[in-house]
Amino acid sequence: MLIGFAFYAFAQQSKGDFQVGIFGGASSPLNKYKNIVDTKMGYHGGIFMDKYFSGNRLGLGIDARYIYNGVAKNDSVVFLNGMISTHYASKKRFEDFVFSLGPTYRFTDNRFHVEAYLRGGVMLQSFPEFVTTLTYKDTRGVTSVDVLKTVNDASNKANSWAALAGLRFNYMFTPQFGAYVHVDYVQALGSKFGSKESRFTTEEFKADAENPITATTEVIHHGNHYFLDAKIGKSIPYIRR
Repeated sequence: MLIGFAFYAFAQQSKGDFQVGIFGGASSPLNKYKNIVDTKMGYHGGIFMDKYFSGNRLGLGIDARYIYNGVAKNDSVVFLNGMISTHYASKKRFEDFVFSLGPTYRFTDNRFHVEAYLRGGVMLQSFPEFVTTLTYKDTRGVTSVDVLKTVNDASNKANSWAALAGLRFNYMFTPQFGAYVHVDYVQALGSKFGSKESRFTTEEFKADAENPITATTEVIHHGNHYFLDAKIGKSIPYIRR
């Protein structure tokens, strides 16, 4: 969910009004982006322009925005003969630029305007890179096993098609200047952009819920705590609102 407030300039024209605005606010991750990597509340900002047709009900708008959500660092788990730790090879964040185009519909009542908009476009994404490793020591020496890792390409970047929908609630201070609050929803579309993968992807061994590793555990073999024949790949579409 993207919730923000801003100011905008408004030009009344005989063949349809034109408006330009800037905005910023909070960005809340949804779905697996929130659950798998503990993505935190973030922020966004950008600019929009709308050109209305005659009648000033229906128009065409463009939107350019930047979205940032940090990732909470995983705590290390120390047990009797080892530990589980996470190493981050990049910035702990999701970072996106979204450029979109689409229709806008407006309802007006004196100084109050309500606008509904639908956009389609392109999202330029940057992903975090990390690996969670189980390390333990026994009579055979030290064993290290990657139990969770990202499997994106070396750049940790991907493009995708994107859809955006939302509402703006405007108040006009003068015929040319106003302020508004908005709420909208951004969704990546598809699993590929051209021939390249467009989703954030992780791979992990499924943990055995009946035999978890705790502070008092002595690991004899990692296969006692993870299903080694059940490696799970998760490809996650971007969802924020």
